[in-house]
Parts: sequence; structure tokens; C-alpha cells
Amino acid sequence: MLAFGLIDVLPTIPGLAERWGITVLHCPYCHGYELRGKQLGVLSVAALSVHQALLIPDWGPTTFFLNGKQRPDEPTCAKLAQLNVSIEPQPVVGLEGKEPELSGVRLADGLLSPV
Repeated sequence: MLAFGLIDVLPTIPGLAERWGITVLHCPYCHGYELRGKQLGVLSVAALSVHQALLIPDWGPTTFFLNGKQRPDEPTCAKLAQLNVSIEPQPVVGLEGKEPELSGVRLADGLLSPV
């Protein structure tokens, strides 16, 4: 066994850390099967987040939360639309629901997006 002592650096969104590894997950290949058919979301935190947003719809209806970041280019948006991925541009300000459950994503404009 080889251990490196890696730690996850999570976005500072209220409610995210409390759900990490339970209802907030990092890998569709590790957890996608268990979540198939449920409403899913991808939070844009890095350049490769759009890649995850293109993969996730295989498991269920998906929202790509840009979290205030730049919208993908038109060809990528067209691919996301073809996969029925909703794009939410508003920043995410919190996760809702009785922990560790996740019932929605609170957006900066005050709206609650279900997941």
C-alpha cells in the first residue's frame, strides 16, 4: 500500500463540506451507477468541469452550475444542449436540505435549483 496523504480542497460553499463524499461527489465513475436516474449537477471549479458536465448525463438529468464562471464556447454549449444539460450561470451560494441529504442548490439571485 502506498499513501500520499492527499486532501481535497473544496470550494467554500456553505453546506458542501458537510455533504462531501455522501451527496456531493467528485467522480462519476466511482458513484454514477448508484445515482443513475436522479437529478445531478456539476459545479464548475476548473477547466475540466465541462468535461464532467458532458459525461454526467449518461447517469441522469444534469445541470451544469457555472458558479459565475465564463460560459463554455458555442460548440461545447451545443454538445451540452444535445445531451439536455441545463446551464445555470448564477453563482452557487449554498446547498440546501437536511444534511447529509441534498435537496437543492441556492443561487446568488435567491432562487433554489433542485438537484
